[in-house]
Amino acid sequence: MRDLIQKVYAEGFAVLEGYRPESSASEVVSFLGEADAIGAQGPVHQLQPALAETRPLNTYSGIYGLGTFPLHTDMAHWHVPPRFLMLRCLLGSAEVPTILMDGLPIIGRVGQSVLARALVKPRRKVEGKRCLLRLYESDHAGGHFLRWDEKYILPASRAGERGMSLLRAALATASQFNVYLARAGDTLVVDNWRMLHGRGSVPPDALKRTIARAYLRSIH
Repeated sequence: MRDLIQKVYAEGFAVLEGYRPESSASEVVSFLGEADAIGAQGPVHQLQPALAETRPLNTYSGIYGLGTFPLHTDMAHWHVPPRFLMLRCLLGSAEVPTILMDGLPIIGRVGQSVLARALVKPRRKVEGKRCLLRLYESDHAGGHFLRWDEKYILPASRAGERGMSLLRAALATASQFNVYLARAGDTLVVDNWRMLHGRGSVPPDALKRTIARAYLRSIH
């Protein structure tokens, strides 16, 4: 686990191939770190491909269906997004990639000050409020994070419009790479404050692909 932590902090992500395939996703979360429960269903959620018409329009599946999910940081519309993201293969596919992009070169290209001045807001209220956010900001402990989502955050100032435009342009030319969760137990841990991720399109023979997702406050 020490190697995992070092790799996540150094590279923004780590892959554990065929990790404890006999263990449940909840057990693996407890091995990895401290869970950050979201919703009433507990910390682990199962993700499966779906046709757009079968899902709510306020979800990625409802918007994009079996098509490619664009690069984003999870819960970008939250005041402080989850720190780490775990994706674990329950039923895999070698045809559907998880797409990753390192945010650090993006921040360097656009500029921390530009992103820190870029005010944005959630598309919809969160817990009855629509607070102003920044594309790049710090948490109460002094950590810094990048937030990005084409669908769930909107510019809230001219600086926000400029920041989003520059960030969008930088993303269009930045390097990205694919991780395939193909075997039971394949587990991807992502620094959600640094990395952007998405999902490749789903072919007909991968409709049963099932991924367990969980968020973690810390890894140990």
